[in-house]
Amino acid sequence: MSEWASTVLLRFFAGGVVCSLIMTFAGEGAQREIARILCAALMIILILTPVKQINLSDFDWLQTEESLDFAVNEALKSSQFAQKRQADEQLRQQIESQAAALGVTCKADVVSELSEAEVYSVQQVILHFGDDVGAAEKPQVIRLAALLCGIEEECVFEETGKSA
Repeated sequence: MSEWASTVLLRFFAGGVVCSLIMTFAGEGAQREIARILCAALMIILILTPVKQINLSDFDWLQTEESLDFAVNEALKSSQFAQKRQADEQLRQQIESQAAALGVTCKADVVSELSEAEVYSVQQVILHFGDDVGAAEKPQVIRLAALLCGIEEECVFEETGKSA
């Protein structure tokens, strides 16, 4: 059977299904007559409307698939970097609040990365201590930052003299 004939039959079948649903839910009397007129109009439209052929041979499926893959990958990367920034911010807030609990004013900068396997890891922490912080309090905050971030104390750096 030709593609045109199968398309016409499919249209008539779909129109018949729609008409049967309309007639099923139509009540008695005037509603039923209006439903019949609607169904007749639908079938006339289906008969008189020309069947358009869609030529999909010019459509490049491979290019469309590649562009969709690219868009999905970009969205995933964007989401991962947003999660990375959020994790950095949460660690920064934890370090600063724990230091404040010890009576030390400092600002923290968390430097992290996402590996090729999309694993988040903290590389280093930079602590900006105020001028009023004593030398005895700094090692406690450094240990605390290392512990919170899961890194060695050698990866926690301090800067003094900057406004904390």
